[in-house]
Amino acid sequence: MNQNRECQHHKKVTELFCETCKDLVCNDCVSYGPHQTKNHKIISFKDAYTIRQTYIKDRIESAMKNKKEILLDQLDKIETRMKYITEVKATIVKDVHMEFEGGILKRLNDQSGTLTAVLQKDITWLQKHLNSIDDFIHTFEYLALDQNVLPLLFMSKTLSQQTMKLLSIIIKTEITSHPSDLSRELFNLRTKIKNSEILQQQIEFKKQVICKCRQEKISSLQKIKEEFFIKIEDEIYDWVRLLKKVVNTLDSLCMICTFCGCFIDVVNEQCALNIKPYEEIQLDFIGFTNELPKMKVFGTCQHFFGYPKDEYLILRKDKYANFGDYQEQRRAAKEVYFKVFRSLWFSIIDLKARRYLKQLDLQAIFKKYDPDNRGWLSIVKFKYLMHQELGMSVQEVERLVIYFRDEKEDKVNYEYFLGIDWYLEELQRLEEQVKAESVKYAKLYNRKIRVKTTSPQPKQETKFIEKSQQQSTIYSSFTRFSQAIEKQPVPQPVQYEQPRFGFIERDNFNTQVINRQLPNKNNIEFTAESSLKNKQKSSSLQPKRVQFEEKQTYQRFKESTQVSGNYASKYY
Repeated sequence: MNQNRECQHHKKVTELFCETCKDLVCNDCVSYGPHQTKNHKIISFKDAYTIRQTYIKDRIESAMKNKKEILLDQLDKIETRMKYITEVKATIVKDVHMEFEGGILKRLNDQSGTLTAVLQKDITWLQKHLNSIDDFIHTFEYLALDQNVLPLLFMSKTLSQQTMKLLSIIIKTEITSHPSDLSRELFNLRTKIKNSEILQQQIEFKKQVICKCRQEKISSLQKIKEEFFIKIEDEIYDWVRLLKKVVNTLDSLCMICTFCGCFIDVVNEQCALNIKPYEEIQLDFIGFTNELPKMKVFGTCQHFFGYPKDEYLILRKDKYANFGDYQEQRRAAKEVYFKVFRSLWFSIIDLKARRYLKQLDLQAIFKKYDPDNRGWLSIVKFKYLMHQELGMSVQEVERLVIYFRDEKEDKVNYEYFLGIDWYLEELQRLEEQVKAESVKYAKLYNRKIRVKTTSPQPKQETKFIEKSQQQSTIYSSFTRFSQAIEKQPVPQPVQYEQPRFGFIERDNFNTQVINRQLPNKNNIEFTAESSLKNKQKSSSLQPKRVQFEEKQTYQRFKESTQVSGNYASKYY
């Protein structure tokens, strides 16, 4: 509403009120518009005020009064409810305190004290009257015994009054007391205790049932767990077999160098071990691959790549030996040992000669430094004993450590080291036996040829027959040697992470077994001068080998002995 009471249309003072539009209007609005029509009901300010005052007053007296009564009634209900809640709360609190603070015993003591006090009061009252009667009797007896009657007559009126008073006393014959509800409460308490015992039995039974179900569930879970672990182990074993198969397949398909055993990623580099011609190393060469290079490749310092031999793959299988067969491990150990002592041929001969010259018992010396008697020595102790006791050079000791060092323990197994002697002695014995039998059977065979044949055979054919006889003799000798090795208890091989055998040269002390990776060229001391010196130094210790003049005969011998005489093909 406009506070200045001016008309919005004519800017004059408003004096009227439009009931239809609920707005203040002036005289011009009624005369000229916009409130001049009959549809607009125009009244004065006073009439509009009276109408609205009456309407609001009626609403207050009718609706608001009724609402007020409803609120007051509700307020009374709320107050009554609050009072009831307060009383119930007080009763509950009292009952709780009585129940949990010895309420029954306290109430019993209170009631017993009350009854005792009432009875004590009655006793006091009775005792008082008894004393009065006793006094009266004593007085009467005293006066009756006295011969003078005047005191009795004088006291007769008093005595009569006392008699009437004492007789008028009413004495209760029954003891009355207020009845107590303790017995009922005790009965209810006993009933509750009995019910609680029944509930306790039910609880115990339920506990047993729960415990039994829990045990059955645990046993069932344990059984499921065991079955699950068995399935997991079987699955792991299947994966391990698959892994071994894949690894063996990958290893067999991975091409390596015949001379140094390195992978094909060094194809553009020079081979540090292919430095001698075929004529110098043809009988001592044991390559890494099944396919041997041609003669013109030898001595060119070039790599020759091919698929690896089975012996190379055996060492790769050693890291999976825990999942394999024990017999397979023993067979792999024999083959690995044969290659190890073959590669250490001249070092072991030199070491054995020094030991015999100094009359040393290496096993006793090693055990002296091994208090636990586990067969292991630290690398420092092993180097010290080899240098101090046998006088070996640093390079020779390092060569031995390379072969007999365990990568996991980082120690040297001297049991393996001492076990090489047996193979060496057996090999020397068989070598002498092969040489003697070769000469013996060659002479015997030649004698038979001369007796049976009348015409002389060609020289080349006779030579071939003699060498064929030597082949059969060597084959039988090494067959017996392999059978002897099978009977000997061979310890587990040192599980090298990388293969430790390569091609072997009998006249070079500085040649080391090359690992899978190509070594640093600066660490390889291999010159013509050092080779000549080593050849002169080891010439007195080298065993004499059977020489085959014809390459064709040697290849036939190798093929004939490669099937069952594996050790012969590896040695010759």
